[in-house]
Parts: sequence; structure tokens; C-alpha cells
Amino acid sequence: MDESQVIKESLRDELNQFDIYLWKSLENNNSRISEILRHAFKVDGKRIRPMLVFLVAKCCGEITPATYHGAVTVELLHMATLMHD
Repeated sequence: MDESQVIKESLRDELNQFDIYLWKSLENNNSRISEILRHAFKVDGKRIRPMLVFLVAKCCGEITPATYHGAVTVELLHMATLMHD
């Protein structure tokens, strides 16, 4: 197992919770937009950005609900830049 897998495994619970926050943030009333967002986020990414957010939060204290919101914001911004290109 390489280092990235070790880190990902150590953050497994946080990443599972992150997925819940992420999918909840994508909920909306427009079925067409919901379909597009589900398709865009269906790909199982490496989750590097959320992992960095969680590691920094752990180094600085603890992971709170605000940490999850921050991680989701970073991931949404990243996805928006990919879609824009």
C-alpha cells in the first residue's frame, strides 16, 4: 500500500462523511441540473483536496462541521473549474 492509500485509509470515516455533505449540497429542485450534477460527481475521484482540508484541520485542532463545509466548497470550486475548461 503506497503512502496516499495509507492517508486515504486513515481518513476513511471523514471521507465517507464528506460524501454525505457533498451529495446533500448538490440537492436542488431542478431535475435537469440534478441529473448533470449526479453525472459530473459520479466519477470516484482521488479526493486529494478534501484530504488536504482534513489533514490541516487535524493538525490545527479538530474536524468540525465547518471543516466538512470547507472541504465541499473546495471540491465544488475544483469541479467548476474543470467544467469551465
